[in-house]
Amino acid sequence: MRIAWLFVFSFLSLAVAAQQSLVLNGDFEDENSCFEYQVNCAPEAWISSADGFNNYFKDAHRAFHGEHCMAVEAGHSYKPFERTYIRTQLVCAMRPGASYLVKMMVKSYHPVIDSVGIAFPTKDPLLERLKLEKIEPALWLGDAGRAFAKDSSWQEVNMVYTATGQ
Repeated sequence: MRIAWLFVFSFLSLAVAAQQSLVLNGDFEDENSCFEYQVNCAPEAWISSADGFNNYFKDAHRAFHGEHCMAVEAGHSYKPFERTYIRTQLVCAMRPGASYLVKMMVKSYHPVIDSVGIAFPTKDPLLERLKLEKIEPALWLGDAGRAFAKDSSWQEVNMVYTATGQ
């Protein structure tokens, strides 16, 4: 069974003079406390489709900086629609027609980085009846205008997104 993992570090910031980040806990360093199991188990402000947040790592050797990183399953050789989705709510709504800088650090041992997408849906995708694989991303990492190294190094991704008002 071959699973392709992608580690993600930082997510979204506003590309205007103030450079205000629209994402809380974009570096995943603030941990949520799970009282049921009495452990820190998830990044604050983030939700994952993976079972039990087994894709949230506290390992300074894996993380770009600090101790934490998130992994998403970007492909599976036996389950073609098996994916991991992570999501967070933006601090405030994006202004229609405004441009935003999407900035993140990624790494993967597999050449699947270009197949990872970012969506800005109007409704919560984990509460929709729509199958998750049917969500159309607004951006693909493959559209970042760069070639990704086929090794396990951290790579910076910068893309500009123009808000649609949706």
